[in-house]
Amino acid sequence: MFQIKVYTDGSCLKNPGNGGYCALLQKFKDGEKVTEVSLVGNQPATTNNRMEMMAILKAIIFLNLKEISDSQIDFYSDSNLVISTLSKGWKRKANLDIWQEIDLAIINCKKNANKLGWHWVKAHNNHPENEYCDTEARKKAMELE
Repeated sequence: MFQIKVYTDGSCLKNPGNGGYCALLQKFKDGEKVTEVSLVGNQPATTNNRMEMMAILKAIIFLNLKEISDSQIDFYSDSNLVISTLSKGWKRKANLDIWQEIDLAIINCKKNANKLGWHWVKAHNNHPENEYCDTEARKKAMELE
């Protein structure tokens, strides 16, 4: 069994405006990091919430494509909205298209006997992985300027 930590962040230069996202995935075996990969992208005319969600969606899709199975996968985000919606079942009022994609990706991920955890981290609080994702997401958004 592997442990996978997924750190995500989204950025939008204006809200709405050009946006970027980043997901940093770290794979651990017996407590030691064995692999690390960063997924980044951008979109024009988007919102910060959509980019926060896109980072999580892209990470889950990546894990599904890699056929990760029988693993504990913990997601860390500074978006209270996203984490609370996923962990507490908050009602979804916007971005229903991405929520639908996330739900489907989660179902597929769980079919491989994975256990998922959702964790909120405080933004801009010297959390190294969150700061990395914030910087990379912002860079990707700026590429569209």
